[in-house]
Amino acid sequence: MPNSTTYQLNTLSQAIIKALLYYDIFSYPLTKNEIEQSIEVEEFATNDLKQSLDLLSQHALIYNFNGYYSLKNDFQLVKRRLKGNERAKEMMKTAHRMSHFMSYFPFVRAIFLSGSISKNYIDEEGDIDYFLITQPGRLWIARTILILFKKIFLFNSHKYFCVNYFIDENHLTIEEQNIYTAKEVVTLIPMYHQELANNFFAANDWTKQYFPNAMVPSTAQVPTFKRKWLRSLLEMLFNNALGNRLEQWCMQRTQQHWNKKFHDYDKEQFEVALKTREDVSKHHPNNFQKRVLEAYANGITDFEAQFNVSLTKAAS
Repeated sequence: MPNSTTYQLNTLSQAIIKALLYYDIFSYPLTKNEIEQSIEVEEFATNDLKQSLDLLSQHALIYNFNGYYSLKNDFQLVKRRLKGNERAKEMMKTAHRMSHFMSYFPFVRAIFLSGSISKNYIDEEGDIDYFLITQPGRLWIARTILILFKKIFLFNSHKYFCVNYFIDENHLTIEEQNIYTAKEVVTLIPMYHQELANNFFAANDWTKQYFPNAMVPSTAQVPTFKRKWLRSLLEMLFNNALGNRLEQWCMQRTQQHWNKKFHDYDKEQFEVALKTREDVSKHHPNNFQKRVLEAYANGITDFEAQFNVSLTKAAS
């Protein structure tokens, strides 16, 4: 326990603790490299990071378990993480197959893995989340076809096929810009359409405000976009006035369904968790973003009170 009346944190130590606080929401210890990718300080020496980690560990503000750092003195969290990492590794094989399969669906232009699998972790009840970019003006047809496939052929199972966020290729910049959305963007794993994936990451370079050291996900092994005869044939059927009407119908029916199902949501909550516009569809009914941001803010407040330190003001 540090001497709370004299011990002060420099900017780097503050950033380390805040990074660990964010992942503490998910009970997920971090390695030194992961901390480096997650801190908000841009310029620092590698030795300084190691020294700060050692000093924080010595004062019992954080705990080091063979290179895995946590705010909790609980090695079981490391064991839990490693098991989740192994499950994610195994499920990546399925994710690759599903992504390849989805690339044949009409109006799908780019595919990314999102959610926990994009952080290399899957718990026992976890599923595979996908973030998709579609052709402009056909987002809702693309979404409806994918959802129908899941309901009919996968018996509505989310385990390997959870498509919950769509944008179109004319609107690549994510609107909500905060630490949660920044983390989701920088951890996306591109699976299809190399050029569009690069364009997406370039359009969201605002994430550097939160994670200046995060590496842009590699697209070196991502397949390029190819014309596929079956997809092209299906798209021809809807690239007309009938397709325009069907697009509007799909969006309106979905919005009506969500309005009825989530009638207790206020307007602001609905807009963030269940976006329903021509260029975006977001289905996060648990409003995970809000819950994480609130938990993060509370975590900072609780840590400051517990140790009588500041995570916003550097030591002079």
